[in-house]
Amino acid sequence: MKLFLPVVRIYLVNSRFLFVANHPTLDFLNTEMANGTGARIETLNKPSDVATWFAVVGFDDVATTAQTLADALALRDAVHDLVVAWTNGSDAPAQPLAALNAVLATGAARPQLTMGFARQAEAIGDAPHPLLPIALSALDLLTRHDKTLVRQCGGTGCVLWFLDTTKNKRRRWCAMEACGNREKAATHYKRVKELAKGDAE
Repeated sequence: MKLFLPVVRIYLVNSRFLFVANHPTLDFLNTEMANGTGARIETLNKPSDVATWFAVVGFDDVATTAQTLADALALRDAVHDLVVAWTNGSDAPAQPLAALNAVLATGAARPQLTMGFARQAEAIGDAPHPLLPIALSALDLLTRHDKTLVRQCGGTGCVLWFLDTTKNKRRRWCAMEACGNREKAATHYKRVKELAKGDAE
């Protein structure tokens, strides 16, 4: 079973999935995006969407069933809440922690996440949950990475996450070609407008 395939480039799959996060767990969170007004855009709308996403990332095949889709959305919500708590320096919230650990418990090594964001292993499990690869990826993120480098895009209304792997560790945008350019253009427009207003006075 592949744990994760590092994604270091920006690309779209059928204009649906955006991979900018440098970690599959954060790319999984980014399957829920936002438009320019901040309205949420869901990209996992049917079971085959989950299967397509898993295939692109390099995870094992996942079943295309309604239950898989429901489980994927529930796991994404749980992982989101865990990432938020982790990056804020809080303990893991009980319900999201239980949801992630329930999936992790189906793996052969039964890895578990503690409230203090440490990794531990328990007894051998039964048949693995189809979403186990993303749960293992989340465990990797939450226990082996520097939480100060996990951030949300600084773009107005953007909800995308990323792991900053840049040399200077000062990344601010989901993508320079998207939010970065928009924010720079907005700042430039505001500066020009203020200069014009000052000249008029």
